[in-house]
Amino acid sequence: ALVAGDDPLMSTMSKLRHHPRRDQILFRVARSEELPLVRAEIDWDLLTSELSSYPASHVDDEFGSILLQGILRMDPPLSVVRETLRLFTKSCVDMKSFDVACQYACDDVVRLVMHRTMQSRRLEGIKWDMLAFLGDARIQPRHAKMLLQSIPEAVTDPGHGLFGVSPLDRMISGAFIHGTPNVWVEKLKLA
Repeated sequence: ALVAGDDPLMSTMSKLRHHPRRDQILFRVARSEELPLVRAEIDWDLLTSELSSYPASHVDDEFGSILLQGILRMDPPLSVVRETLRLFTKSCVDMKSFDVACQYACDDVVRLVMHRTMQSRRLEGIKWDMLAFLGDARIQPRHAKMLLQSIPEAVTDPGHGLFGVSPLDRMISGAFIHGTPNVWVEKLKLA
């Protein structure tokens, strides 16, 4: 059984809470899910200038992912996300950043994070799982459309779905309706 001390995310958040620089802007943004910030309070130029001093590559790759997610929650300028992704290349390996981008960021940022997630996962030898995005209630139809335009062939590829069926077959089966039926139908029409 997994206990709280064994959860890698809890361990990472604990490291952030107790880090000697925890009150600096980067650490406050990284912890924005538990300590909400107001977007208007963020000095994006200062944040960008401090990015290279953030200890993600020195301490834990998970730090970079958490920082990116915190930044994305603030609906950041595209340039800030671009610089964050340049410095923390593994911050998109898991798909959490894409989920957060779809919930909070503008479409240009979502598109950038989507492409970087695909690229990062490919470099790590991890298959892109399109099904997760098409069925996820956090992914709006306009984001599903971006994904479908990016790799349209994946919608009929069983390698992108679960249980050996394509994402389209799974959607048609109705086995994973997440969110409202109207949104699900809209995504199904796009596919």
